[in-house]
Amino acid sequence: MAVAITITTIIITTIIIIISDDVGGMSRFAPRDGAQRRPDGRKPAMRMLIGALAMVAAGGVFSPASASERIGKITSLDWDKEVFALDNGHTYVARNKSVELSAFTLGEKVKIEYHRINGERIVTSIRPTP
Repeated sequence: MAVAITITTIIITTIIIIISDDVGGMSRFAPRDGAQRRPDGRKPAMRMLIGALAMVAAGGVFSPASASERIGKITSLDWDKEVFALDNGHTYVARNKSVELSAFTLGEKVKIEYHRINGERIVTSIRPTP
């Protein structure tokens, strides 16, 4: 997901640079008075490159967190508290209504997807794995 957002940010940045370069001094992205311009009236390439890199960096900073994946065997299971642990020693919370823990048993090998929120591993998907 983060890769797709980064690629989208790069594409949008490229389009903005092309548009601002095509309209020259008439663009709202054009440099203010007193800024250096090339003889043909276009902005220097370095300024456009810095702007593009800033947008890509902002896309990486503001992109949503991607889910982590784990495969392991269930070592403990508490259906009432919606908590289980895998053989890697980590505890996971299944608060999502689409995650049904009652379908799983101790020792079963599963693949999970989760997000870390406030130090907890919140499961978004769990399914059996051969």
